[in-house]
Amino acid sequence: MKAILYLPLIMILMSLNLSGQYAIDAAGSYVKNGAYSAAYSVGEVSTLTIRGVQSTYASTSGVIQPDPLSITGTKNPGITTIRIYPNPVNDFLRLETDRTDLIQYVIYSMQGNLLAQGTVKGMSVQLDHLIPGIYLIKFSLVDAHESQSFLISKL
Repeated sequence: MKAILYLPLIMILMSLNLSGQYAIDAAGSYVKNGAYSAAYSVGEVSTLTIRGVQSTYASTSGVIQPDPLSITGTKNPGITTIRIYPNPVNDFLRLETDRTDLIQYVIYSMQGNLLAQGTVKGMSVQLDHLIPGIYLIKFSLVDAHESQSFLISKL
């Protein structure tokens, strides 16, 4: 008789779609391939499932907290500083820098069109061929992966 009473209860429980913990997380992700799957979320429990040829292993670890971000504000000594003047400019844009390497320049319009390019000579760039407007000029060291960009106003 007791088995008959428990049978409907068991059937109802089996028909329910049971799931584990649920949380609305600030961040997280899910990674899956043929051998494992891993899910994590910031501030929640993480799980890892590893499927082998003959068995499956599951691991649940503790709370994942993001590391605090610390910005030291130190300046990279390898970066070259280029200063330009005058801005707004009439005919010649002058440069000041501590480097004596060859410096290349590229000038773009505000629509992104390439207007001029060349090598800086005598620490100045001739701009008398440009009509009045706003331009982007990018300076690059020839043998380095350093560049600086400026918005200039041509009078």
